[in-house]
Amino acid sequence: MPIPKCIKCVVLFQILELHILPLRKRGPVVVFLKRPGVVCQSYFLLETESKFDNFSLFLWLHPGFSCFSTCKTAGEMDWQIPPDDLAGHDSNMVTFSQPKSFDGDQHTMLSSDDVLPPPGDIQVLLLTSASVSLNWSSPQGVKGPHKFRVTWECDGETSSSRVKGGYHLKISSLQPGEKYQFSVATEGEDGRQSRCVSASVFTVVPPRDLKVDHVKDTSFTLHWTKAEGMEKVPQRFLISYCRPGTDLHTENTKDCHKTFSNLQPGTEYTVSVSTVLNNGEESEPVSTTICTILPAPDQLTVDSVDTTSAAVSWNQPPGLDQTQHHYQISYRCPGTETHITTTSSHSITLSDLKPATEYSVTVCTVLENGRQSQLVSTTLTTVLPAPDQLTVDSVDTTSAAVSWSQPAGLDQTQHHYQISYHCPGTEPHITTTSSHSISLSDLQGGTQYSVTVCTVLDNGMQSQLVSTTLTTSKEVPYLSIKCGVKVLSRQLD
Repeated sequence: MPIPKCIKCVVLFQILELHILPLRKRGPVVVFLKRPGVVCQSYFLLETESKFDNFSLFLWLHPGFSCFSTCKTAGEMDWQIPPDDLAGHDSNMVTFSQPKSFDGDQHTMLSSDDVLPPPGDIQVLLLTSASVSLNWSSPQGVKGPHKFRVTWECDGETSSSRVKGGYHLKISSLQPGEKYQFSVATEGEDGRQSRCVSASVFTVVPPRDLKVDHVKDTSFTLHWTKAEGMEKVPQRFLISYCRPGTDLHTENTKDCHKTFSNLQPGTEYTVSVSTVLNNGEESEPVSTTICTILPAPDQLTVDSVDTTSAAVSWNQPPGLDQTQHHYQISYRCPGTETHITTTSSHSITLSDLKPATEYSVTVCTVLENGRQSQLVSTTLTTVLPAPDQLTVDSVDTTSAAVSWSQPAGLDQTQHHYQISYHCPGTEPHITTTSSHSISLSDLQGGTQYSVTVCTVLDNGMQSQLVSTTLTTSKEVPYLSIKCGVKVLSRQLD
């Protein structure tokens, strides 16, 4: 018995009762599809050229429903439907085949050609203004390699390509700034195709080469280039920018640059630029982030320095009147760890410093989010302490003894003392000692001397001078009278 020809069947949305009616012993057979409780729902014609008493029917229902099959004999038919009444049904293709055998009530199920399942959802990635990448997934329920027919259309012009064993296709040579419709269908060995999955895209790509320059505390400038291939397409640019916690600001421009002003210092801004065609179609945005400069403290000044402390101050940087901020101060001397402290004021006193030591001091502005400005720096040198309690211990006609105490803070520092003394009209005599006292000799009797002492480090640094005065004793003359052999001497006042 030959296999019946392919026929068309209406799409079913639920399982229906099947009633099969032979119109005569040879020729067409009407298959009547009946919804329970409804008389005439729909029907189609099965053609065969041979006499038969029974056959099997295998039917795919609408997606989402299960497969339905049955086997009927001529004695089970219900109504006769004239073939002329068969007309005008929107339908899908289904193929039927005859059974190999039928014996009494035994039902034999035959194979059928399944309807091709469509590919999974299609995704279109715009690579450039003239090329796209299509991707889709494997059809459900079907194993093994597949063939797909990919079709794309723009302004009535259609192109297609066959893809074997893969799930992606790159398409080039498209027209920039145009709308394209892309469709993918599973293709069988006999050329049959599944229903298509489709997607559309405008070949509008964002600008390229975003660059930022002239970044300041309250402004910056952004530059970009038109997308490749779109240099001659009429377009403008939509620019949007914002900082965290604020509304989005948007602007339009035909230029390929934009200067943003009146911004907050030390703040991060996100800026996006997209291409907009004259028909309103817009590309995906391209974005970048820019942080305005946080201004550093101004005019860092060393106000005072002594042996173990120093006071420094600065001015508040401009533009931060309404911005919460504080200052971080760090200071160190060579060979030691950095000391770090903070303050909200514009000055600070650094204490517990080493005498006669050079310190590097830096100050920066700090926001509540931890962002820091550039550093401003200065150096200072603590004072070398002078000898303490310079004292004249003794004086005679040609010499004097002076002493002093070691200055505080120099227990671990190599140092010595320089002593200078002179009387009016003479050059100073200079000498040094490592002890805390000295005896001045070869002085003139009855003469006032000015004496100064200072501390000196091995690098030549000198402290301030401490000074005192002393007066040597006068020489007292004697009168001698010789009387006989006896000499009488008396000191003359």
